[in-house]
Amino acid sequence: AWAVASYFVVPLLVVEELEPIEAVKRSASLVRKSWGESIGAEVGSFFFILEAMIPGILALVLGLFVFGVSKTIGAIVLTGATLWIVWATLLGSALDAMVRTALYIYAVEGKVADGFSSHLVSRAFARPSPRRPLLSAFGDRWFR
Repeated sequence: AWAVASYFVVPLLVVEELEPIEAVKRSASLVRKSWGESIGAEVGSFFFILEAMIPGILALVLGLFVFGVSKTIGAIVLTGATLWIVWATLLGSALDAMVRTALYIYAVEGKVADGFSSHLVSRAFARPSPRRPLLSAFGDRWFR
């Protein structure tokens, strides 16, 4: 419940300069108004982060096997895998914050943030498809 209620808190703190408690209340109100879009964006961010982490996870597994044969090479591979996973997590967090802010601006002001496609942002607020309610915001081409 906290993750849902606080979905737009960071953009509210930065853009509207609200106090933290007021930001949580306003965020919950915006999420109630646009819950489908918020969930759709969150699903998209999750898949992006997961996809970005796959090479690091595979390298981590490889590093564990190599560590049994050569501790030096295994340690190098494990260090690289760990750095990759940290990088993917940071990149995903930054992407998530940018998407939330763009959706916030569109939900509140009806404007598309610079650097975002008006078609994609407006699709985020389209009515969900009856076949795929949570994924329809991303368009059919992503989930064929």
